[in-house]
Amino acid sequence: MQDKVKGQYTIAFKIDKSLFPGSEVESKSESVPEQHAIAGFTLLSATFIARRLLKA
Repeated sequence: MQDKVKGQYTIAFKIDKSLFPGSEVESKSESVPEQHAIAGFTLLSATFIARRLLKA
């Protein structure tokens, strides 16, 4: 189990096969979303949109 750091963001990475000659590492992209980061972004977006609508 990994220790979670508060405010951690989504990390996307790609493994290049050329870095590991002769190994069976596949090249793929993976995204590991942090649930709190997604919720925080949603809340921030909703707040921003609400403020813009109230100013108009």
